[in-house]
Amino acid sequence: SFETIGAPQQGPQGHTVKKLNPTSALIRVSGGNGHGRLWVVRHAGAINAEPQDLQVYNATGTFGSVGARLGEDNFMVNQNNNEEAEITGLQPGETYHFAIFEYNGTNLRVYNRSKPYRFTITLPLSPDEPAGSAAFSLIEAGSLRLGFTPGNGTGRIVVARADEPVTAIPVNGTVYSANSQFSEAPNIAPGQKVIYKSGGGLVDVTGLLAGTTYHFAIYEYTLKNGSYFYLNSPLTTRQ
Repeated sequence: SFETIGAPQQGPQGHTVKKLNPTSALIRVSGGNGHGRLWVVRHAGAINAEPQDLQVYNATGTFGSVGARLGEDNFMVNQNNNEEAEITGLQPGETYHFAIFEYNGTNLRVYNRSKPYRFTITLPLSPDEPAGSAAFSLIEAGSLRLGFTPGNGTGRIVVARADEPVTAIPVNGTVYSANSQFSEAPNIAPGQKVIYKSGGGLVDVTGLLAGTTYHFAIYEYTLKNGSYFYLNSPLTTRQ
């Protein structure tokens, strides 16, 4: 004789947010006593759908993937015996609701639907990691190339100033335009010019004066509903 497998009795007992930025989260849970667990996330409120027994679902680490939908607006972002998951595709400043369903079985799964582990996270509005590793190349009398490693914002602005360090600080909610031609670039403060605004890590600056030292500050930002939120601890460099 044999006994068919049943649902696990214990799900995760806690969680740790290992990394949180405006568009993603890395989370670790203490595993339950099942063969694995299904992670479900919802933005609009608490999870309002649950997995059904004897089914295997598709899960992807990107929130909002159509093929990983459970019910109307719940999304499955991780499964199997993973105790750690990185979720991307999130929105700055928003709260997300999680429910983790422990299960037994491999091809035909039986879920503990009565006691899922539930928690919420709220993402920050502003980035918390500045750009890094600035380097100059293609240096000529009136131009240069500035390259850097982006931080964890959705984009960044670069402010340049001749002869003195950049002291201007971008203001949350303010939209700045940019021009990589230094003499034509708009001022964020007198003599401090926005020469770059985009999501990359490279800018070719022209319109410079020979024999002049130029200072640069790189400010990360996130964009939400048309508003910009800046990290006011920039990477600074000079050439």
